[in-house]
Amino acid sequence: MTSKVIKLLSIVTTVAGIAVTLMTDYVNNKKLDKTIAEKVAEAVAKIEK
Repeated sequence: MTSKVIKLLSIVTTVAGIAVTLMTDYVNNKKLDKTIAEKVAEAVAKIEK
């Protein structure tokens, strides 16, 4: 392989890694938001009883 191909592959791999990290953070934040909403709903239901 030429050095240009290797350099291109390293850039593509880095960008893919960053994209995966961002998507993982997004999904984890959505899960946390869902959990918080469920806990708040439970707390409100207990208060209303």
